Amino acid sequence: MKKLKIALWAALLGFIFLIVYQNHTFFLAKKSYGINLLVANYRIPEIYNLALFFICFIAGLLLGTYFVVRDRLKFNKKIKMLSANKDSQQSEITALQKELETLRAEASDIDVKTVVITEESQEPTEAQDQQQPEQQQGQDQQEQQAQQVAAPDSTAREILDKEQRRKEERRMMQRGSAQPVDKDW
Repeated sequence: MKKLKIALWAALLGFIFLIVYQNHTFFLAKKSYGINLLVANYRIPEIYNLALFFICFIAGLLLGTYFVVRDRLKFNKKIKMLSANKDSQQSEITALQKELETLRAEASDIDVKTVVITEESQEPTEAQDQQQPEQQQGQDQQEQQAQQVAAPDSTAREILDKEQRRKEERRMMQRGSAQPVDKDW
């Protein structure tokens, strides 16, 4: 890869030298440049065209370097800011994780206490034991009556549904496998 790079740079410099050598009359000619600002007229002394091209090339390199360095400094500043932000968020995350672990530990302690409390409070009294069977019997009777009333309705619905399904099956059988198609073309 290094040899290829050296060969490319040598070819580029050779090409530039060839252009300058073949056009030496143009590059070695002197010319004076000026600018007219209506208020003042500025002229620089005669300068070789080759020197002018070299000055423009160096100015372009300096300008390009300025923009590259400026962008690099901006990116470095942004990277430092984001790194500091990441570190602060990471420390906040660890603090929240520790807090979550303590809350989970407390919650497990509370669950154990509530289980103990609820087991103690669920011991039925004798009066409650007597009232529960009577209430359950009353509820059972109400449910049975509701089922008896709903039973005729549900059987009638089932019969109607079966008849409708049979009618639909008969229609399908009468139609046969082929159905007429309207042609649009």
